[in-house]
Amino acid sequence: MALNRRSTSRLLMLASAGSASLIEIAPILDALNAGRSLMVVLFLGLAYQVGNGLARKVGRSPKVICALAGLGLVAWMVAGEMLSVQMVAVAAMSASLQACRRVLGDAADVREIALATKRAWRVSGFLLAAMLPATYAIALAVAVIALGTGLLASLPDSMSEREVVRTHAIDTPPSLLQEQLWALMVVHQTHYFVYAYAILYLAFQVAAGSAVAAATAFALGWITYLSAERLWNRFPDQCVFVAGHTFLAACLLCLGVVGENSWIAILLWVLTGFGGGSVYCLVSISAKSGLLAERVERAEDVGHVGGVALAIALLAVGGVGVSGLAVAGAALAATAAAGMQALGKRLSRAHDA
Repeated sequence: MALNRRSTSRLLMLASAGSASLIEIAPILDALNAGRSLMVVLFLGLAYQVGNGLARKVGRSPKVICALAGLGLVAWMVAGEMLSVQMVAVAAMSASLQACRRVLGDAADVREIALATKRAWRVSGFLLAAMLPATYAIALAVAVIALGTGLLASLPDSMSEREVVRTHAIDTPPSLLQEQLWALMVVHQTHYFVYAYAILYLAFQVAAGSAVAAATAFALGWITYLSAERLWNRFPDQCVFVAGHTFLAACLLCLGVVGENSWIAILLWVLTGFGGGSVYCLVSISAKSGLLAERVERAEDVGHVGGVALAIALLAVGGVGVSGLAVAGAALAATAAAGMQALGKRLSRAHDA
């Protein structure tokens, strides 16, 4: 029985990874199919990231998680083209799914699930989102949440020792180096999300309105991003991070020059992943420097929301398009590279101590 529960929890954990992709881009693809603007795309992306960031506030109650997912699904079904209601729906479902994943991660013991397997489910979710009507894709994700909460209801309340450790450990005051590494993570995540959802819009336009082609292009960027660690892990972390972010900044600048109506722009997006994926180096350096995983997660949340919010501001105030957002991403990536380079001697002293 224990083995069955463990296997079920691991399967649901993987299914929730794919479901995250469904909730993230199915609403965006639906907006693109309806001919809506880049600004709408960005607001839907912002809603997903806000929900993602609020997930830890949802808590561990299966009833609350399931109710929030149900509320999101109902809101989506009645929203029509009311963007505000769509955003509430996406944020609610994102928060419930991520809350479910946080607890399932403890139940499934995700450390035993191969990283490549988790990533394959995440990327597959992007492709599935393009093949199903948005409501069906979202309903499928909510069904996974419902199954996950059913499993959570059978687990003991004290199951997650890791969550307790996080709660107490986060009270330790961070060092200056840790704060700087935290800020670097915010900059990295902001650089990505200032243009990431705009790439879906760009790919959809370049592919003459093909949602499948747009999702495929988006997934290819994820594949290169996720392959970076395997490609560069034999080299020193700091050097890889600096070189990787310099390379992706160059790719984004070229994308800005090429413009928004060329497959070359999509190729440049795919190439950025080889450099952007060097974020694994920052995670490794942060861990060696004593920066808690919980703080890294919070930095990611800030960067996710901040990046999309910055994109909306640039679009609203500056009137920039996808090319302009790519240039903004290039500037932030170059800032991250320069920041890591500036920490060189301090990191050496910290790691030698």
